[in-house]
Amino acid sequence: MKAFLNRAPYQLSIGEKRRVTLAAILAYEPDLLLLDEPTANLSYKSTMEVEEAIVEARDQGKAVVVASHDVEFIAQTADRIYVLNRGETFGGGNTRAMLTDEEMLRLADMRLPLVFETVRRLGLKFREPP
Repeated sequence: MKAFLNRAPYQLSIGEKRRVTLAAILAYEPDLLLLDEPTANLSYKSTMEVEEAIVEARDQGKAVVVASHDVEFIAQTADRIYVLNRGETFGGGNTRAMLTDEEMLRLADMRLPLVFETVRRLGLKFREPP
């Protein structure tokens, strides 16, 4: 964040503004994070930084609620997934179960994560690692 200290907010890109905002929120050490599309307009590197911050907050026992259509990001960070569709809530299952449920993904207007799509196209069965 030091790179942004000498720049006016209007000089920051949308992605840079998102990162600065998240850093400012985390500085308060809240017990609950509510994030809406935290990876929108972010580069891969910035997305990984946001992912790391969310996982770290979760590991510290903080509650993290994320609204997102970024299926790959959700696959990496979520413990439990709910789908909101036309004012109704569906699911609430574990991440893998929800992200392999094509009906739930359709309700969320999302696609299968790349790894699950690859397994499906190869005709393989996905199984838990040993």
